[in-house]
Amino acid sequence: SLDTSRLSQRLMDPILTQRTAQYKLKGLKDDTQIPPITIDLKATPLSTGTGFPRGLLSYSPPVEGQNQRTLTAWQQDSARSNYKLWGQVSLFPSADLPELTSAISTAQGYSKKDSGLYLADPTGVTAAYAQYLQTQELGGVKFKEGDELFRGLKSQMDSLKETIGDFGEVSLSVADSGAAPIVVSTSDAGVVVFGEIKYHITYKTKNADRPIVLKGTAEALIYSGDKEKPNIEIGENSPFTASYSVVVAFYVPPTTGKNVQLI
Repeated sequence: SLDTSRLSQRLMDPILTQRTAQYKLKGLKDDTQIPPITIDLKATPLSTGTGFPRGLLSYSPPVEGQNQRTLTAWQQDSARSNYKLWGQVSLFPSADLPELTSAISTAQGYSKKDSGLYLADPTGVTAAYAQYLQTQELGGVKFKEGDELFRGLKSQMDSLKETIGDFGEVSLSVADSGAAPIVVSTSDAGVVVFGEIKYHITYKTKNADRPIVLKGTAEALIYSGDKEKPNIEIGENSPFTASYSVVVAFYVPPTTGKNVQLI
């Protein structure tokens, strides 16, 4: 069923917004493949602490029909509310993730005063990574350079700029969404951090007589809502911005670690 009204019963942002967009695209383009949400019922979820909002994080090895490991996050806003699915990531093959532990599960939760225990402050990792994507230069946080998301976004922008050429401009804006991170400890005294990044790609034309037209792309389908003629015309006074949401997970080691890794 593609009834998006039922999603909010079990899902919350950011995955609620992502899934809603996927359902909309599927309704406009029949051959759209919606990625499955795979959950290992045998996995043991670990809590972010006793305070609210309270998160749960679980690790799952590849399930039948899949070849990727996953991390899944849920969140409970209050003692009277149910847990809802917050997000899921498929781990990169290169990700080296220590075992998750319940070290902070019985405490109030991760506290900013503990930031000195880690190579980087877990609450600022997502924003620092967004800045890394934006500038393509490392800042104060030592990320493992050239990860899959970094390379993929750079390739996407290079391709768009080459396609549009001298007819227009394409610009990128990346930022932390502001969602409270979900933080769970690891066996080596580090932490895993779940966050959300939003990025926006803006198209502008340089010539009033030569508008840029996006035809048949996922962005054109979503924003035009026109199944028969999924086009977006970008004129001199009407730039177009496509917005994206990405759930990200990081392994932040203790201070003895080498770098922070997107996993």
